Amino acid sequence: MLGEFKIASKACGFDVIDLPDDINFKMDGWELPPHLRGAVDVGVVVSFGYMLPQRLLDHFPGGVINIHPSLLPKYRGSSPMQFSLLRAEPEVGVSIIDVHPTQIDGGNIIAQEKMLTPYDATFASLSATLAEVGARHLIRVLQQLPQARAAAKTQNINMSEQQQQEKTYSPSTTSVAVTSSSASGALTSTASIPPLSLRAPRIPKSAGELRFDLHTPDELYRIYSALNGFTPLFTFFNLGGSKVERIRIVQAMHPMDVERRHQTDRGRTSPSSSSSFPSFKDAFTQGPGSLFYDDMTECIGVICRSPSGSSFSSSSSSSSSSTSVSGVSVSDVALFISHLQLASKPNPVDASTFARGYLDRDNHNRKRRTHSAKRRKDGDEDNNSVAEQQPSSTLSSASSASPSIEACPRFQPGPESTATHFLAPFLPDIDVRFCTRRTQNANAISNT
Repeated sequence: MLGEFKIASKACGFDVIDLPDDINFKMDGWELPPHLRGAVDVGVVVSFGYMLPQRLLDHFPGGVINIHPSLLPKYRGSSPMQFSLLRAEPEVGVSIIDVHPTQIDGGNIIAQEKMLTPYDATFASLSATLAEVGARHLIRVLQQLPQARAAAKTQNINMSEQQQQEKTYSPSTTSVAVTSSSASGALTSTASIPPLSLRAPRIPKSAGELRFDLHTPDELYRIYSALNGFTPLFTFFNLGGSKVERIRIVQAMHPMDVERRHQTDRGRTSPSSSSSFPSFKDAFTQGPGSLFYDDMTECIGVICRSPSGSSFSSSSSSSSSSTSVSGVSVSDVALFISHLQLASKPNPVDASTFARGYLDRDNHNRKRRTHSAKRRKDGDEDNNSVAEQQPSSTLSSASSASPSIEACPRFQPGPESTATHFLAPFLPDIDVRFCTRRTQNANAISNT
């Protein structure tokens, strides 16, 4: 969002000030460039992350306004768009507020522009959309700033709600939640801190790890949509034995789109129709992190923590639906990934390419037989053995007897993974699937 505003501002001939890297949160020691003092009426900050002290605000007779990409008082902090998506807000928007000298995002609300949240919005797409909305809205506000400011609203923070939520969450969670948007420390004035449900604290890069053992598919997709384009999303791929490699999740499919594809294509094909790929039933049996390939969506499916604690029943009929096991729908227990990238590879690949390379049992067994034969040959050479002395039938029968893979390939937590996810306290309990909200929004948009 910041980049688009900088480009547009420079194109209009406005001065754009880039702050030095070593400036602190309260901007101690920094002063407005001399050529701007007394030469400007209004200041505009976007994705600022610093506290503007009164001595700097005094240089602007018309005040300083901030363009904040959320419907304040939701979400005050450095990650408003991420938390709007994480909590499946049905509406998003832009707030134009007066900059307050002592509160982060706490100034009076001069104007707001609302829009329905696109059902498939991600941080990347929402940033571009809100940057355009904010730029248009800013021009309108500047053209009538005195009138708009006269009708400004204060931000009402329900302190009793905050106190109740502080009792609900642990001190460690609370301390993380109140961390300021700067790198210099936490906010100290409790009167300026909004309730936990309204906060948007800085998100660490480690939050990009997807934990299939901790979260449901809906929760994981919300994390994906909130962070895609903000920080890399990743997990760790068990290649067999002790070999584990970091893998980046490039693109995932919305659960609602998964359901639609399965309903549309039902009867035409089935998930993992190739017998050489692990099936949904295989993966579901082995629990969170297990992988299968889904022909209907052409995606890799990853089994997640089940929202209902469902488990595979071995008594299930072999004729049961390929998109469900014991009444469990695929999209209820699996996240679907269409593009991904191993850390050792230079480029992302689509799911079908990944499946052929890493999930194909026949291909894997061929590689195992080749590798076993090579090891035997190397061992014979090291022992000064003569390969021709070994009966040819021995090598042939040994390689053909190589057992097939029983365990599904899987994604797993990394070596530095923690017992809980940073974003877990902020994931709301939504009784109705979050995509229902997005469905209503998508229908409303299509009817306009």
